Amino acid sequence: MNRFEKRDNSSKVVLIVVLSVVGVGLLVVLACGGLTFLFVHKAGQALGPAFQAAADLQEADTVVQVFLNELAVGQVEEAYKGTTAGFRGKQTFVQFKAFVERNPLLTKFTDAQQAPVNNPPGAVRMTIRYTLSGNGILSLTFQLVKEGEQWRIDGLTSP
Repeated sequence: MNRFEKRDNSSKVVLIVVLSVVGVGLLVVLACGGLTFLFVHKAGQALGPAFQAAADLQEADTVVQVFLNELAVGQVEEAYKGTTAGFRGKQTFVQFKAFVERNPLLTKFTDAQQAPVNNPPGAVRMTIRYTLSGNGILSLTFQLVKEGEQWRIDGLTSP
C-alpha cells in the first residue's frame, strides 16, 4: 500500500456521528427527566397544603356526619361524648340534651347541606355550616378543633 493512497475513513465518520447522536439524545432525556422532577417537586410543594386542607375538611365533615347520625338514631349521649372536653366544660349533658330537644331537626332531618367557611390550610380550628331540612330548616355552625390527628366538635351554635 502506497503511503499516499487515500484511506477509507467512512467507518470512523459513521461511528462519530452515531455517538454524537446518542450523546445528544442522552442529554435530552436527562434534561427532560430533571425538568420533570423539578416540576413534580415544585407542584407537590405548592399543592400539598391544598390537598391537606381538602383532606382536613373531609375528615371534619365525617366527624359532623357521625355526630348528626348519632343524634338521628337517638344516641344523644354518644354524640355528646364525641365532643371536646372544652365543649363539655361549657355545656353540660343536660344543657346539650335540652338544646337537642328544642331543635327537633337535629334528630329528624331529611337533608343536610354543608357549607364550609374559609378554613386556611394547616388550621387547627375549622368552622363548617350546615343547613338541616325536613319539617322546617335549621342552620347550624360547627366549630371543630384538631386534637392530635382527630377532628372533634368544640362548639355548636344555631342562630
